[in-house]
Amino acid sequence: MSDRPAPPPEEPAPAPAPPPAQPGSAPASATASHPWYRSVAGMAGIGLAAAAVVAVVLAVVLSGGSDDGPGPTQAVTDTSVANSAGGTDTSAPTTTTAPPTTTTSTTTTTVGPVTVTVEADGSGDYPDLEAAAADVMPGSTILLGTGTHPLLATLTLSGDLTLTGAGSAATEVVSTVGPVLDHQGGGSLALAGITFRYQGTEAATVVTITDATIDISDVVVTGGVWDDDIDSDTGDGLSVRGATTGTVTASFARDNGRRGLAIQGTSSVEITDSEAIGNGTYGFLWDEDATGSAVRSRANDNGMNGFRLSGRTRIELTRCSAADNANFGFAARDEARVTIARSQATGNGLSGITGTGAAALTITHSVSSGNGEDGFAFFEEADVAVSDSEAIDNGFSGFSSQENSTVRFEKNTATGNGIDGFRLKGATAELTGNTADGNALSGFRWEENATGVAEGNTATGNGHGMTISGSAGPTIRRNTVSGNLKSGIEYYEDSAGRLTSNTIFENGQHGVYVDDLAAPVIRSNTLYDHLEAGIALLTTGAVEVRDNEAYGNHWGIAVTAQAEAAIIGDNDLHDNDTNLATGLGVNPAEDG
Repeated sequence: MSDRPAPPPEEPAPAPAPPPAQPGSAPASATASHPWYRSVAGMAGIGLAAAAVVAVVLAVVLSGGSDDGPGPTQAVTDTSVANSAGGTDTSAPTTTTAPPTTTTSTTTTTVGPVTVTVEADGSGDYPDLEAAAADVMPGSTILLGTGTHPLLATLTLSGDLTLTGAGSAATEVVSTVGPVLDHQGGGSLALAGITFRYQGTEAATVVTITDATIDISDVVVTGGVWDDDIDSDTGDGLSVRGATTGTVTASFARDNGRRGLAIQGTSSVEITDSEAIGNGTYGFLWDEDATGSAVRSRANDNGMNGFRLSGRTRIELTRCSAADNANFGFAARDEARVTIARSQATGNGLSGITGTGAAALTITHSVSSGNGEDGFAFFEEADVAVSDSEAIDNGFSGFSSQENSTVRFEKNTATGNGIDGFRLKGATAELTGNTADGNALSGFRWEENATGVAEGNTATGNGHGMTISGSAGPTIRRNTVSGNLKSGIEYYEDSAGRLTSNTIFENGQHGVYVDDLAAPVIRSNTLYDHLEAGIALLTTGAVEVRDNEAYGNHWGIAVTAQAEAAIIGDNDLHDNDTNLATGLGVNPAEDG
């Protein structure tokens, strides 16, 4: 409706002038017979012409409408005017019809976003949330008061809407029909200060959002039910799908049957200061082609993993924590690309941080401690870089890389783990500047066909400093191996590789021990102050021992009779109880 006022009705055209009066004419019968006309005409002192004019006016005023109601206003001019000769003009009167006048209403309806209130007791602008959501225009805000707001059916939304409660501890939206809230079809959805609780028994997710822009803060989602017998895509606290983008801040997913918060499709969501606790499988899930980040968020006591990163996701996790989850704290798989920084994994049933499939992980300044198996564990084709991180008191190994995984471990520390500090089983590994201290079995272990380079590492206080077995063949150079309970470095089975320019001292038995068919190249190492041999050779393989310095040991080099294929030369052996012992009939180098 236009704000401009309607134009005034057009005025009627003026009536044509009456024709000249004719002598001897008389008034028309319709006018002259009217009693008011006769009265006026008989008035003393008024001429006939004047009386005729007045009578015409009165006739117009007093004329009635038809039986169907009043008609348009008529202006009638009676031309039967008597002249001075007493004649009259009998011409018919002229009638002019005025156009109808239309009155237009000026009532205005306001259409657009509004802010309305809904109270738990039914007061407010609407009696309940369903009525408000069905009525308000896109872009509106619904303020929910303290208390419980029950729903009779799924609250289905689309377009732009803001739902704001009095705080997640004060305002609840509950339903026995799931999902409790379902937003799809585009638009922006803002949720703040509300707990969404599913109270039904059928499989259902609490809140689902598809293809929206979201801003979620201080929201709790709880009660999702998952029926794993039918493997339905239900049971989550918050399920974000499609191409949704936005943020989740200071929010909580608790006690849902499947996952706390699941982000899938091509969604991109940033999560900050949020928690996923006590959910049936995963606390946080990124899957398919989802991207995003999590900062200062934690996942505890979930039935499988704290953080699950799968599909082709691209995720950054910073200052996050995962504790007491049944399987893994952080688990990446498939083709996920994951960065984990300054995060912690503690007390998880299996490993703290793991990667498998073709996942790629970059992990920095993180701690994995007290987990049932490994602190950091990588399998299959995973490609991993871990730096400046710690693995402490885990049940198995601190850092473990197996199968065909490729790892780069730099400046990490493995302390007090139940088996090995660093375990490489069939993997390709670069280890630089790491420390293994106080681990029960070995500080560093290579198994099967593991290969790679270890340089500038330290192994101290472990059961064994370094152990190489299977067909492993790493290059081990410029490391420090000392104070280990048994031998500093040991080779078994068909292992090989190069051991060069290392400093090996004060280990409980031997500096280097070579057995079975192992045939490494041992060159330019310094070995001193061992209770038994600096280098002990029991192998039948073609081991090569050259250009080493050994002193302060019981034997500089001890060679048994079976080590006939050993190549020994140009070593600096001095100040040992026996510098070189060969062809020994008794096994002086048995490691027990």
